[in-house]
Amino acid sequence: MEAEGYEDYFDDDNLGGSGESARLIQHIPDQLDSFTLEVGPFDAERIQSMVDNANNGDNTKDYNTKWTLLVNDVDRYIPSLASWMEHTFRFLPRWRRDDAQVSIAPSAGGGIGPHVDNYDVFLVQVAGSRRWSIDTSGKLTVAEEYDALVPDLSVRILNTTTTTNYQDLELQAGDVLYLPPRVVHWGTSTDHRDGCMTLSVGCRAPSAAEVLMRVAE
Repeated sequence: MEAEGYEDYFDDDNLGGSGESARLIQHIPDQLDSFTLEVGPFDAERIQSMVDNANNGDNTKDYNTKWTLLVNDVDRYIPSLASWMEHTFRFLPRWRRDDAQVSIAPSAGGGIGPHVDNYDVFLVQVAGSRRWSIDTSGKLTVAEEYDALVPDLSVRILNTTTTTNYQDLELQAGDVLYLPPRVVHWGTSTDHRDGCMTLSVGCRAPSAAEVLMRVAE
């Protein structure tokens, strides 16, 4: 899959973090019970200040706390990105394509923690690099997910000590990773210089009604 040239679709005007679809996830590395979630809109000056702190490299508490900004439905607000997705993912029926989400981590160590998605997802590395840890033992049931959740968090984070069957893959800008539904995975920014940006394109599974409708057509 050709995955180059889409960096220009993302800029401060499009992804300033001011939209209500934005979410801010923060955590301390190697502490699964430290994850917190805030829902936008966010003040642009605050986000810029956090970026500056992450780039300073000092040994402050704010620097040790890693964060990731998530923005959903970005293809609805950036026509050029919507056109790129329409062309790139034309092998999929349009009704199967769901939203596009972008995640931005300004420094190494940022990520949203171990989790599962209920849909197929294509992870497109837009800028920087990200290491993905993927559970190769199979899909997680809903009951197993609930049993594995770290308690008392505002974001759904899975306890990863229940299995050691993980494969690590590092994506560079231009790489694409496909993941099926219900597979435990988490991505961690590994870029120490320019930050990390990943585009997630979700694909809905057809319901029985949708399948019957397609057959009828």
